[in-house]
Amino acid sequence: MGLGLSFPLFNRFQRELQISQRRSSHETAKAQTADARRLVAASLTTQLAALGAAEERITTTQANLDAARALVRVQLERYRIGSLDIDLLSRAQETLNNAESEAVRARFDYVLAKAEIEAVIGRTL
Repeated sequence: MGLGLSFPLFNRFQRELQISQRRSSHETAKAQTADARRLVAASLTTQLAALGAAEERITTTQANLDAARALVRVQLERYRIGSLDIDLLSRAQETLNNAESEAVRARFDYVLAKAEIEAVIGRTL
């Protein structure tokens, strides 16, 4: 009966190789995490700028819509009293229709930008 014990004093630098590989993996993971954070921050910055632009566009399109409505009212009254042709009235109404569709698109862009921000941060605003 015998008892044996094996303790390698020299393992051909396997231990040092494993330490080096794990250190490299750790540094790579840290770099990937930092890249992901920068990507999220850049995306959030972009979406916040888009949200601000959409808010400004809503304000602008609302002013255009108010002006187009006023123009239609004026042109309709001028048409009613006979000092305006039908083609000018129809152009004013077309301008109003375009302003309304732009206002809808501006509100949609705002909602879309808000949804994208919510997706980036992972919660509702």
